[in-house]
Amino acid sequence: MDTYTIEGQSPTTKRCSKCDTLWPLTEFRYVKSRSRHRSFCRYCERDYKLNKRYNLGSDGWEELLESQDWGCAVCGSSQKLVVDHDHQTNYVRGILCDDCNVGLGRFKDDPLIISKVLEYLEHSVWAQSLMKEEEIGSLEAVTKNSYRPYED
Repeated sequence: MDTYTIEGQSPTTKRCSKCDTLWPLTEFRYVKSRSRHRSFCRYCERDYKLNKRYNLGSDGWEELLESQDWGCAVCGSSQKLVVDHDHQTNYVRGILCDDCNVGLGRFKDDPLIISKVLEYLEHSVWAQSLMKEEEIGSLEAVTKNSYRPYED
């Protein structure tokens, strides 16, 4: 059945097969291999994926996001939010922005590596150069010693 010719629909709209809402066609993902749009809207698709992958659903997503003040649990951003989960247990840890989620992945979700990165940043010349000049002396002294390894 051609979904574009159903009575009450125009070629620019489509009814979601799950929520039964009439949406603009832009709210449906296009499946190139099948040369057509999906049968359910992006919102129902997101809800389906959240339930299937994380047993979360859109209600769980909203509840978790509200508990994080509507932003990334790490940086507070509200852009490109994704579910952060443990890949071994599939346990949902929170909602992160894409940048923070990718960052955690790059550090293999390992707290030891992340703590070493934090220590590196705290003791790097870059961090010191952000301090006021009177707190660290002249920048010449900092850059002169910048190639020495960090020592406790």
